[in-house]
Amino acid sequence: MRRRVYTHEVTPTPRAPLVRVSQWTFRVLSRHFDLVGLVVGLNLFWASLTPSLMPRSWYWQGLISGILVIIGYGLGTLSGHIVRALIGWRPSKLVGQRIALACLALVMVVNLYWLSVYVSWQDSVYPLSGFTRPQLNLWQIIGQTALIVLMTSAVAWSILLLIRIARRTIRTFWRFLLRRNGIRRMPQFFGRTVAFVVVIVVLALVFDTSVRPTLLGVMDSFYTTKNDRDAGLEQPTDPLRSGSDASLVSWNSLGWPGKTFVQSGPTTDEIQSFNPGQPTVDPIRVYVGKEFSNNISEQARIAVKELQRTDAFDRQALQIVIVTGTGWVDTQSTRPLEYLYNGDVATVSMQYSFLPSALSFLFDRDRVEQTARSLITGVRDAIDQHQEQTGHRPKLFVYAQSLGAYGTQNAFPDLSDLVSGTDGVVFAGTPGITETHQRMTAMRDGSPCVETEGESVLFVERREEIDAGCAGRPRLMYMQNVSDPVVKWQSSLIWREPDWVAVEKAKGQLTPYFTWMPGVTYLQMTLDMLISGWAPALYGHNYGSSAVPAWQRLSGVQWDDARADRLMKTIE
Repeated sequence: MRRRVYTHEVTPTPRAPLVRVSQWTFRVLSRHFDLVGLVVGLNLFWASLTPSLMPRSWYWQGLISGILVIIGYGLGTLSGHIVRALIGWRPSKLVGQRIALACLALVMVVNLYWLSVYVSWQDSVYPLSGFTRPQLNLWQIIGQTALIVLMTSAVAWSILLLIRIARRTIRTFWRFLLRRNGIRRMPQFFGRTVAFVVVIVVLALVFDTSVRPTLLGVMDSFYTTKNDRDAGLEQPTDPLRSGSDASLVSWNSLGWPGKTFVQSGPTTDEIQSFNPGQPTVDPIRVYVGKEFSNNISEQARIAVKELQRTDAFDRQALQIVIVTGTGWVDTQSTRPLEYLYNGDVATVSMQYSFLPSALSFLFDRDRVEQTARSLITGVRDAIDQHQEQTGHRPKLFVYAQSLGAYGTQNAFPDLSDLVSGTDGVVFAGTPGITETHQRMTAMRDGSPCVETEGESVLFVERREEIDAGCAGRPRLMYMQNVSDPVVKWQSSLIWREPDWVAVEKAKGQLTPYFTWMPGVTYLQMTLDMLISGWAPALYGHNYGSSAVPAWQRLSGVQWDDARADRLMKTIE
């Protein structure tokens, strides 16, 4: 008798759509990314949205967010590997999926919330930074938010792709070394150590002998072309200006910063309108470009010869300007002395680089120190010789901004050497990493005036501090806007909250939403430095006409407030 066999099909239990979507999401993400790294990276995305000193447009915000997301991803990936290596327990696959997706979902929701808060955060920065707040409707706000997300994703993905390419290249080279007989015969630890050292040395040599010179060559070529461009100005006919036919330096050798400097400036009629009834003369403007000579000592020697040719040492005052990276002279800050002294002033400067300040600081910072030392020392010696011969000594003033202030203080680290032979020194926007500035700042104790080594040093953040500071007439003045990130940026921002955060919050000079976070604030302030030069006058790294009352205090020239205010408006 045949036995009858009964069979039946087992119908799988249908899964909810949400479960299927979550499993598909988990497979896709885990195939290409480390989930712990994603969670930490997205948390740093929220942190990147917090405000700092400068308001950020969507592309700048996307740039800083993308960088921080990758940093967070790397930290999270490393932490996950360490924890997994130390802890033997592992959740089941299903539980691991649910935990990872729950964390990602929670972080995504939180970040959406912070993106909506981001608008009010940025709005709080505009009045403190001087920028005009854009009037955006709801759809424009949503569009900018979407652009921030897209820009963040593009930056993060690009950086991640470059890292993966570099890692694959290094891994291939690593394996190639480990297969060599000499290394393979060594004990495993020593063999891997030798291979590691070889990889590091090769990478350093490639960067130093190939990558770095190539980058410098490309940058130098690009900025040399910019320096040689036609400034739209004609060669001066006034023999008191460098680049004229009577000058020791040619018009074309000045470059566009020098051409702009010698051709700008007030006329005698403009100066006399502020000093009616007083005799007025044409100011002297001397400039030596880098194209004249790449030798700084030779440039300084010719600059002194130009001053002698124009009888600059017979003037009432002489002003030395140590420029920023490209050779640009901030005429808004150097012109006031020409008005205060009825044009009886000679101003001298020279170019040491074609690169912008940020690039000059990275690759060429020694040249600004050499320039400050050579030019200031050369002019001081020439003044001493002129006084011995004629009995006349012009007042000597020094002005330096940003990188120029950094280089000048490094060239003369002792306060006595710095102010020796001068009647006034003004540093505008001194970088916070400058040692002399740090030393003077540490001595302030909340006061705008520091008395040290028999000298008065005045710190000015607001105009009223110029007269309310030191009792006597100071010879050194630091002008630093409250919202200038260049002044506040230091490497210690990575691990320590600076003292000025609490102080300026209490004074209402800092947005209440500013929150110091390790590493995050450092990167935010670094980006702020790049955009602070675009701030309106008297905000950020733009000092505009703030030098008018500064030079008035240092020179001792007595002007009433109405005339000084009119000059500030004219210069702006």
